[in-house]
Amino acid sequence: MRDRLGQCVCSASSAASTYFRITAGVARSPRGDVLRGVDTVTGARVVAIQARAYMVEDARGIDALGRLRHEHRVLGALDGIEGVPCLIDHVRHGEDEYLVMTDCGTADLRRDVSQRGPYAARGRGAARQVSFLAGQLTGILDALHARAVVVAALKPHNVVLG
Repeated sequence: MRDRLGQCVCSASSAASTYFRITAGVARSPRGDVLRGVDTVTGARVVAIQARAYMVEDARGIDALGRLRHEHRVLGALDGIEGVPCLIDHVRHGEDEYLVMTDCGTADLRRDVSQRGPYAARGRGAARQVSFLAGQLTGILDALHARAVVVAALKPHNVVLG
């Protein structure tokens, strides 16, 4: 769900929902898929991350389910930080699990730069200035670090532009 400024916001009715309709696939991997969908109670757009049981187990015995459960704990710890998706639900379906969160948009920084070119160092269009983007990212990272969360995969493909 988005507020009037386009920021992701959580709602109590959305958080209580456990029913989602998948509308599109975003990515596939052996550990699980990333899907877009709709909360059938509120109509809010959501993203669901699937974790397949027993897949991509590491040397410590942690598989995709263990990593998804860790992401669940981290998203819970980051509740209320602007620019971070809101945790909606953690659903089990058969042996697989899904982490459902607010959909903060379809555009990512990698695709944006590929399609529209690099960000301007200065000039018109504040939203496309590198200093504006850097300021937003720094603010989000500072808020994450204040909650003792370290981002291990900060790359253009993982930066969603709402």
